[in-house]
Amino acid sequence: MAHAAKRLIVYYLTSTKKMIELKNIERYYPTGSQKTYVLRYVNAHIAEGEFVSIMGPSGSGKSTLLHILGMLDEPTDGEFWFLGEAVHKFNERRRTEMYREYIGFVFQAYHLIDDLTVYENLETPLLYKKVPSAERKNRIADLLDRFNMVAKKGLVPKSTFRRPATTRRRSKGFNWSPETDFGR
Repeated sequence: MAHAAKRLIVYYLTSTKKMIELKNIERYYPTGSQKTYVLRYVNAHIAEGEFVSIMGPSGSGKSTLLHILGMLDEPTDGEFWFLGEAVHKFNERRRTEMYREYIGFVFQAYHLIDDLTVYENLETPLLYKKVPSAERKNRIADLLDRFNMVAKKGLVPKSTFRRPATTRRRSKGFNWSPETDFGR
């Protein structure tokens, strides 16, 4: 006997160019001889440029769905298409490449490295993406300027941030023009 997943609602506006397509996405965890479903039969078409809201009560699978969409986790079953590519068939290496190239997250928590300066925290994702030094410097300067943080670039997070949490998250998360941003 399977445990039913709580109700999860995905709201989106329709457009023409598909970026993401989900077909019967399921995610379950084995619990003894049973399966506990976190997601069951999730279907969605999300077009480029759409703003999507995922809503549901605690335990309904919102974070699980975001992790799947962000390529941090895999569905147990179903098809996940991103920019026409079958993500559900990717190996871990290919998923990581796609994640680095196209996905950005804005987290509820800061996810800053305490021992690094503001500048170094902003530079870290660009280093992983192998962005050339001159381009990194320009992008970081633009971002620091956009969030009025130029004077704080050499400070570490503990001494830097007395600003609203959303500003901290945005400066870290709205990094580097990903194709897709996910907020939590």
